[in-house]
Amino acid sequence: MVEYKAYLKLKIPQKDNIMGLSWERYRVIDCNYEFYKKTNKSGEVISGLKGGEINLTLSDLPTDELMAWVFDHFKKYNGEVTIMDTDDATLEQVYFENARCVDFKMRYEGLERPHAKTYLKLLVENIKIGDVPFDNVNK
Repeated sequence: MVEYKAYLKLKIPQKDNIMGLSWERYRVIDCNYEFYKKTNKSGEVISGLKGGEINLTLSDLPTDELMAWVFDHFKKYNGEVTIMDTDDATLEQVYFENARCVDFKMRYEGLERPHAKTYLKLLVENIKIGDVPFDNVNK
Protein backbone atom coordinates (compact mmCIF):
# COMPACT_ATOMS: atom_id res chain seq x y z
CA MET A 1 0.00 0.00 0.00
CA VAL A 2 1.34 3.41 -1.01
CA GLU A 3 1.33 6.11 1.65
CA TYR A 4 0.65 9.74 0.87
CA LYS A 5 0.82 13.05 2.65
CA ALA A 6 -0.81 16.31 1.72
CA TYR A 7 -0.50 19.97 2.65
CA LEU A 8 -2.63 23.07 2.25
CA LYS A 9 -0.57 26.18 1.57
CA LEU A 10 -2.28 29.56 1.83
CA LYS A 11 -0.83 32.81 0.55
CA ILE A 12 -1.61 35.12 3.45
CA PRO A 13 -0.67 38.83 3.50
CA GLN A 14 1.82 39.62 6.26
CA LYS A 15 2.94 43.13 7.18
CA ASP A 16 6.39 41.99 8.31
CA ASN A 17 7.15 40.23 5.01
CA ILE A 18 9.17 42.32 2.56
CA MET A 19 6.98 41.29 -0.39
CA GLY A 20 3.80 41.53 1.65
CA LEU A 21 3.01 37.83 1.24
CA SER A 22 3.76 34.69 3.17
CA TRP A 23 2.79 31.03 2.88
CA GLU A 24 1.07 29.30 5.77
CA ARG A 25 1.27 25.50 5.59
CA TYR A 26 -1.20 23.05 7.13
CA ARG A 27 -1.18 19.23 7.19
CA VAL A 28 -4.17 17.78 5.31
CA ILE A 29 -5.61 14.40 6.30
CA ASP A 30 -8.58 14.46 3.93
CA CYS A 31 -9.37 16.43 0.80
CA ASN A 32 -12.02 16.24 -1.88
CA TYR A 33 -13.19 18.37 -4.74
CA GLU A 34 -15.71 17.68 -7.44
CA PHE A 35 -17.10 18.88 -10.73
CA TYR A 36 -20.42 18.01 -12.29
CA LYS A 37 -22.72 18.63 -15.24
CA LYS A 38 -26.49 18.59 -14.99
CA THR A 39 -28.30 15.98 -17.06
CA ASN A 40 -31.88 15.49 -18.18
CA LYS A 41 -33.97 12.33 -17.70
CA SER A 42 -32.37 10.80 -20.81
CA GLY A 43 -28.88 11.29 -19.41
CA GLU A 44 -27.95 14.04 -21.86
CA VAL A 45 -25.79 16.85 -20.53
CA ILE A 46 -27.80 20.08 -20.24
CA SER A 47 -25.35 22.40 -18.46
CA GLY A 48 -21.78 23.49 -18.48
CA LEU A 49 -19.30 22.18 -15.97
CA LYS A 50 -19.91 23.31 -12.39
CA GLY A 51 -17.58 23.05 -9.45
CA GLY A 52 -15.14 25.11 -7.47
CA GLU A 53 -15.65 23.65 -4.01
CA ILE A 54 -12.80 22.12 -2.03
CA ASN A 55 -13.42 20.27 1.26
CA LEU A 56 -10.45 19.81 3.58
CA THR A 57 -9.75 18.19 6.93
CA LEU A 58 -6.65 19.53 8.68
CA SER A 59 -4.91 17.58 11.42
CA ASP A 60 -4.65 20.33 14.00
CA LEU A 61 -6.38 23.12 15.85
CA PRO A 62 -7.20 26.16 13.71
CA THR A 63 -4.63 28.95 13.71
CA ASP A 64 -5.44 32.62 14.21
CA GLU A 65 -4.93 33.14 10.46
CA LEU A 66 -7.50 30.47 9.61
CA MET A 67 -10.01 31.87 12.09
CA ALA A 68 -9.58 35.39 10.69
CA TRP A 69 -10.41 33.94 7.25
CA VAL A 70 -13.47 32.14 8.61
CA PHE A 71 -14.82 35.26 10.34
CA ASP A 72 -14.27 37.71 7.46
CA HIS A 73 -16.70 37.00 4.61
CA PHE A 74 -14.82 39.42 2.30
CA LYS A 75 -11.42 37.77 2.74
CA LYS A 76 -10.16 35.70 -0.21
CA TYR A 77 -6.92 33.73 -0.32
CA ASN A 78 -4.95 31.99 -3.02
CA GLY A 79 -3.28 28.69 -2.31
CA GLU A 80 -2.66 25.10 -3.23
CA VAL A 81 -3.15 21.56 -2.02
CA THR A 82 -0.14 19.37 -2.72
CA ILE A 83 -0.26 15.58 -2.47
CA MET A 84 3.11 13.83 -2.14
CA ASP A 85 4.46 10.34 -1.68
CA THR A 86 6.69 9.37 1.26
CA ASP A 87 9.79 10.48 -0.68
CA ASP A 88 8.29 14.00 -1.03
CA ALA A 89 7.74 13.59 -4.76
CA THR A 90 4.72 15.65 -5.83
CA LEU A 91 1.91 13.47 -7.17
CA GLU A 92 -0.77 16.13 -7.65
CA GLN A 93 -1.16 19.86 -7.13
CA VAL A 94 -4.46 21.68 -6.97
CA TYR A 95 -4.04 25.45 -7.22
CA PHE A 96 -6.85 27.84 -6.37
CA GLU A 97 -7.47 31.57 -6.51
CA ASN A 98 -9.86 33.86 -4.66
CA ALA A 99 -11.09 31.24 -2.22
CA ARG A 100 -13.55 32.06 0.52
CA CYS A 101 -13.94 29.83 3.55
CA VAL A 102 -17.70 29.18 3.55
CA ASP A 103 -17.92 26.41 6.16
CA PHE A 104 -15.88 25.62 9.26
CA LYS A 105 -15.99 22.91 11.91
CA MET A 106 -13.52 22.00 14.63
CA ARG A 107 -13.64 18.64 16.38
CA TYR A 108 -11.67 17.44 19.37
CA GLU A 109 -11.74 13.74 20.23
CA GLY A 110 -9.43 12.63 23.01
CA LEU A 111 -9.39 8.98 21.94
CA GLU A 112 -8.69 9.53 18.23
CA ARG A 113 -5.45 10.46 16.53
CA PRO A 114 -5.05 13.23 15.62
CA HIS A 115 -6.98 14.56 18.61
CA ALA A 116 -8.04 17.80 16.92
CA LYS A 117 -9.38 18.16 13.39
CA THR A 118 -10.35 21.30 11.52
CA TYR A 119 -12.84 21.00 8.66
CA LEU A 120 -12.96 23.70 5.96
CA LYS A 121 -15.10 24.16 2.88
CA LEU A 122 -13.60 26.54 0.33
CA LEU A 123 -15.49 28.11 -2.54
CA VAL A 124 -12.98 29.12 -5.20
CA GLU A 125 -13.23 31.32 -8.29
CA ASN A 126 -10.45 29.58 -10.22
CA ILE A 127 -8.94 26.15 -9.81
CA LYS A 128 -6.12 24.42 -11.65
CA ILE A 129 -5.43 20.71 -11.32
CA GLY A 130 -1.94 20.02 -12.60
CA ASP A 131 -1.81 22.16 -15.74
CA VAL A 132 -5.57 22.12 -16.47
CA PRO A 133 -7.41 25.31 -15.40
CA PHE A 134 -11.10 25.80 -14.62
CA ASP A 135 -12.73 29.22 -14.32
CA ASN A 136 -15.66 28.97 -11.92
CA VAL A 137 -16.62 32.66 -12.17
CA ASN A 138 -17.99 32.69 -15.70
CA LYS A 139 -19.85 29.36 -15.57
